[in-house]
Amino acid sequence: MIAFVTGATGYLGAEIVAELLRIERTRVLAVGRNESRLQQLSERFREHAGRLDVETADLLSLPEIPTSTDVVIHAAAIRMPESPGEIVRMRRVNVEGTRRLLQLTAACGRLRFVYASTQSVYGWTGAPWNEDSPCCPQTEYAATKVEGERLTAGFSDRLGVSIVRLARLYGITPFTRWSELPGLFARRVVAGEPLKIRGSGESRLDFLHVTDAARLFVRLAVLEQPKSSAVFNAGSGGSVSVNRLAETFRNLAASRGLPAVRFARHPEVVHEGPQHLEMEIAKVKEEVGWIPQVSLEQGLSGYLDALEPRMDARPETSRSIE
Repeated sequence: MIAFVTGATGYLGAEIVAELLRIERTRVLAVGRNESRLQQLSERFREHAGRLDVETADLLSLPEIPTSTDVVIHAAAIRMPESPGEIVRMRRVNVEGTRRLLQLTAACGRLRFVYASTQSVYGWTGAPWNEDSPCCPQTEYAATKVEGERLTAGFSDRLGVSIVRLARLYGITPFTRWSELPGLFARRVVAGEPLKIRGSGESRLDFLHVTDAARLFVRLAVLEQPKSSAVFNAGSGGSVSVNRLAETFRNLAASRGLPAVRFARHPEVVHEGPQHLEMEIAKVKEEVGWIPQVSLEQGLSGYLDALEPRMDARPETSRSIE
C-alpha cells in the first residue's frame, strides 16, 4: 500500500505516519509545510528510510498526487490562527486546499480518501453527539471543517471517502501540545506547582489519545468502503470533568512519589465556551471495528514519563512554568 499523508508534521499527522510504517511493505509519502519538522520526521523514522518520502509543500501549490497512491489521508489544517489576519489564510488552506487535494486525488482514479474533521463542527451544546446530530459551528475553524466535510462528501461518487470527527487529542508525540490540557496540568504537576481550576471545574471534555486516533485512520485506509455513510465520530466513548482530570493527576503524582498536588481554584472566573464535549462512538465500533485502547490514566502517565527526566535535569531555579 502507498499512502499519501498531508499534515505529516502536525500532531496527528506524524502519529499517522508512525502507524502506517508499522505495516510491512507500506510506503508513506509525507507532505508538510514545515521543512525542519519534516527533517525531524525523517530522523525519527530513519530505519524506514526506504519506505518514507517527505516533501515540503503547501496544499494550494501541490502539483499532483502520484498515480501509484492507494489512499490519501488528509490531516493538514490550520487550527488556531495567531491573529485575525490569519483567518483568511486558514480558510484558504482548510477549504480551498481541501478542494484542490480532492481534485488531484480524483484525477488518480477511485482511491480511498480519509478526511480529519473535528467534534467542534457540532458546536457548544447538545452533547453527547452522534453522527446525525446537526452541525452548528461556533468558530471560524469549525466552519472551515464543516465546509471541508461538505467538499469531501461531494466526491463520494469518485472516491471512497471517510470523514472522522475527532475529540480533543492528547498524548505524547514529538509535537505534543504542552500549552493545552492535559499537557499544561502535567507540567505543573512535575514542577510542583498548583493546578489552576477556573469556574466550577465541572466542564466536561472528551479526550482521545493520539495513538488511538492514528490507528483509526490507518484502519480506514485499509478497509473497504464502510457499510453506510462515511462520517464517524472518534472519541473516548465518554467525557471527564476538569476536576476529575486534576484528581487523576494528583493520584498519579502520589503513586510516583512526586510532591503532593495542590489545586488553585478560581470559582469567580466564568468558563467561556462549551460546558460539555462528548461524542457517541457506537457507529465506528460497529462498522469499522475500532475501539480506543489507551485509558485516561495510561495517557496521562505518558506525560509524566516524558516530563520527569527533563525536570530532573533542570536547575531548581528554572522550574517554574509561569
